[in-house]
Amino acid sequence: LWQLVIVPFLTIGGGVVVAMITKRVWVGPLVTFLFNAMIELTYFAVYYDHSLFDVSHLSSWNVIFPLISLLFSFIFVGLLKTSKSA
Repeated sequence: LWQLVIVPFLTIGGGVVVAMITKRVWVGPLVTFLFNAMIELTYFAVYYDHSLFDVSHLSSWNVIFPLISLLFSFIFVGLLKTSKSA
C-alpha cells in the first residue's frame, strides 16, 4: 500500500500542486523528484542502515514519477491559464 498508493499520490500530487501554485510546469517534476528521492533515501537510511546521502539506491521511480508529474502539471497549469484568460 505504501509504495503503490501513498508514495505516488504524495510525490506526484505534491509536485502538481506546487506547479499549480507557481503556475510553472517545470516545477512539478522537480518537486516530485526531490520529494521521492528524499523518501527513498530516508527509507534506505532507516531500514537498511545505509548513508542518508548514498544516491546509488535511487530507483527507476525517480524517472517515472516526474514524467507523470510533468504530464499532469502541463494539463492543470494549462487549464489554470486558459480559465484565467476566458
